[in-house]
Amino acid sequence: MQKQLIIESLSTPDKAGYNDKIFLSQDEKSIFHCQCSACPNPYRLSDKKPWSDCFGWIACTPKDKPIRWKCESDKKKGKCLILNERGNVPTRNLDVNNNAFYARGCLVHCGYSETWQGSKACITLPPAIWPEFIDKFLFGEQGLLYIIDYSKTILTQPMIPN
Repeated sequence: MQKQLIIESLSTPDKAGYNDKIFLSQDEKSIFHCQCSACPNPYRLSDKKPWSDCFGWIACTPKDKPIRWKCESDKKKGKCLILNERGNVPTRNLDVNNNAFYARGCLVHCGYSETWQGSKACITLPPAIWPEFIDKFLFGEQGLLYIIDYSKTILTQPMIPN
């Protein structure tokens, strides 16, 4: 059975860092979990514009419409997970780069530092955790990603979609 990624969206883009959680499961069993960020950077470093004026924020996924991922090599990020074949990934906000409610070229990749995501609309993991996470994937492997809004929900275990 293919692997699934489930992200507990706990944070908002106005806070830097890795304030969300990601679970990797296979055969309905959690095989890895750690902190991540499903948010873009709080602001653009070059001009300090707020995230909402620069970046998209990937939307939560309905159970029947997960995001597809594939493990590939990216020229800038190396081994990572490519989302929806670099095509449209729904966003929670109007992404000014596309003037639409989607972002393009989204990845799951290693963050810039332990405190700064380095994300324009991607999902990132802290550099210290990244090697252990990405080693769980083989090049060409494919799976599904679910993002669930847990910011207003209290649960003791992640909700694993069917």
